Amino acid sequence: MFRDISTDVYDVSGKIQLPELSLSIVGKFYLNGPGSVTINPPPRSAPADPCAAAEAHWKAADAIGSVAAYEDHAAKFQSCAFANLAKAKIDELKANTAAASPTDARASPPVKSKAFDGKWDVTVRCADASGALGYERYLLATVTNGTLHAEDPNPTRPPLAIDGDIGQDGKATLVAHGLTSNPAYSVGHVGQGSPYSYSVGAQFEKTRGTGKRMELRPCELTFAKK
Repeated sequence: MFRDISTDVYDVSGKIQLPELSLSIVGKFYLNGPGSVTINPPPRSAPADPCAAAEAHWKAADAIGSVAAYEDHAAKFQSCAFANLAKAKIDELKANTAAASPTDARASPPVKSKAFDGKWDVTVRCADASGALGYERYLLATVTNGTLHAEDPNPTRPPLAIDGDIGQDGKATLVAHGLTSNPAYSVGHVGQGSPYSYSVGAQFEKTRGTGKRMELRPCELTFAKK
């Protein structure tokens, strides 16, 4: 206001009269009451949502479709939306595995036989299914005292192993476990390096054997004794 008045007087007087400004005001002076400035602290960030990644993890676990994958989800997201569904899937898979085994719960475990001991070639063939490409893998197996262990001998490929006992009648329930490779070959296009497992129902003869994958996608296994 003072500056505007000084400018007006200077202009009106033909730039002859220039008012001087003298102040003797002590302390704070307000024309329309004191002003106040309130500084609010920055808002606290909301705590991280423990279930934020639950849906993505569930999709991956459901695509793998194994007991281990569902158990991993139930452990990591036990209070989230898909936890109960994961537990139901675990119970379902375990029930299916039990149904494929002898129905008499009192029956003793199958007696293993050395008749199948030796070296075996194993071929795993999986057809195209649910948007995933088919593939074929070759494993080398050793049966010792009726217990089979097979694995991929090529260290440059993602690991795959198959284990289980062969009964005297040649029947076996095997378990395959490994890591996924190219997502194009996995149901649900699960990322490379994800763990998976599934069970195999197999029947062995003297020098031959066949098996079928029991979960998620159709796969055929053949066994040939060396």
